Amino acid sequence: MRCIDALRLTAVLLFVILLLSGCGVHVKDKHDQRNATAADQIIVVSGDPDIIIPCPAGFKLATGEVIDDPPPSAARAIATCGVICENNLTCPGFIFNASIMKCSDVAAAMHGQRCNKRSVKLTDMGNSTDMGKAAIVDSSEIVEQVDAHLGVGAEIRLYGIGASSLSSMPWLDQLHFNLQRLGYSLPVVSAKRTPEFHPRTNLVCDDSKYYHRLPTARFARAGWSSWEFALEGWQGCGKDGFHDVDGVRVRCQHGPGCAFSKQPLLVSDLARDAALSNITIIATWQSDDLHWMTHYVVLTVVDHRASCAGKISPHHQKACRSQRTKNWEDMVPISTSMILKTIRAIHNQNPNVWIVVLGKYPETFKHRTFEFIASYNHQVREVIEKEPRTLFVDFYMPSDDEGKFFQHTMHGGQLNCRGSMILVQATLARLYRARVLQRTFRLAPPSKGALLNSQCSKLSIAECHSSGLCWLNPATRKCSSYGPGIMEQNEDKH
Repeated sequence: MRCIDALRLTAVLLFVILLLSGCGVHVKDKHDQRNATAADQIIVVSGDPDIIIPCPAGFKLATGEVIDDPPPSAARAIATCGVICENNLTCPGFIFNASIMKCSDVAAAMHGQRCNKRSVKLTDMGNSTDMGKAAIVDSSEIVEQVDAHLGVGAEIRLYGIGASSLSSMPWLDQLHFNLQRLGYSLPVVSAKRTPEFHPRTNLVCDDSKYYHRLPTARFARAGWSSWEFALEGWQGCGKDGFHDVDGVRVRCQHGPGCAFSKQPLLVSDLARDAALSNITIIATWQSDDLHWMTHYVVLTVVDHRASCAGKISPHHQKACRSQRTKNWEDMVPISTSMILKTIRAIHNQNPNVWIVVLGKYPETFKHRTFEFIASYNHQVREVIEKEPRTLFVDFYMPSDDEGKFFQHTMHGGQLNCRGSMILVQATLARLYRARVLQRTFRLAPPSKGALLNSQCSKLSIAECHSSGLCWLNPATRKCSSYGPGIMEQNEDKH
């Protein structure tokens, strides 16, 4: 009997030890963390061994299908693994086990999903050091001014908050690279709220070899609207699953049609990360009015109550007959209010951050810029630029009739390499006009003709920088044709 009691006691003690060992986080001191590998960072919590979750941006799932809405603990754990591997130039990827939230290097014999670093498939990648030297800008390519807030050689801590433009387009990474070319230093912002450092899609551009491994911190969620980034989670969410957003009731759920993640996001968390930067890009409102195109009811109003739902099925169409879908004019004050909430949350943490709000590009028939898009941008700009240290980036994006500036197939509503570069030049020009930057690239007077000029070999330096179809190749110092880019195949499905 005593032996049985002793065995029972031993079993209980072993269970307690195992339980305690599975609920902690192994944290090294700061010096050890800087020199750690993916295998050194171990996060252990309970989990499901069958879960395969999205690899961090900049990494690619080797095999398997991912789930749409991973648990927050799993998302944070795999993001940590990605950051550690990203900071180790010799790390080709890592293995992540969702049952124990543990990652190890790819050489370890651990069961789990494998996340490999993405690589740009170009034949002429060259040496990274040589590429840096070749990318140094020539004095004939730039204009300069005195008394700018950020002089040449200053640190620019760049951070982004947004939807598809930050998760599926390369423009933030191109901006990083071109700021480096202009003589600025860009240390990585030490963001904490599940940061990503690269786009989730791998669009290979003519200049990808220069920036594809440059880490730029961002919080990006494809298909989200401005209110999903601007509030304190589901604060005020009622038993019916809705909360109030500027007088309308919106479903407490993320993504197109409010049909995806239910995990709350706190704008205060984003603000704390943005406060570590000195330039934060906000691109959160592109999808605010797109329900008319996607067949999603984003906001429908019945007696001043709104709902957020997925595609309208025949079963629901009868119920929607007495409902009025909000049009773009109704959305302007909501977009403006939500952008302001995000701006003010950041400035409450750090009033010295320059905030750059990206304008809206057309996701219309043949991507034509109809008058309502110009008016939408104008009304938002008029309000948000009254905020201190807040700039609005406006631009003209050519239609499909004028050239290829948008991606195709599943990413057809998003900008390609050419469209992304238009955003870069517009952002640099706006920062220069506001005297934030001491220098920028020399541009021709803005016009549609200059933007669509394809006679690259005949263009001056200013004309080349101004064309959406050309680029001044850093390696040759010649103005050459700039292609729309090619999407790498076999992307993660998430």
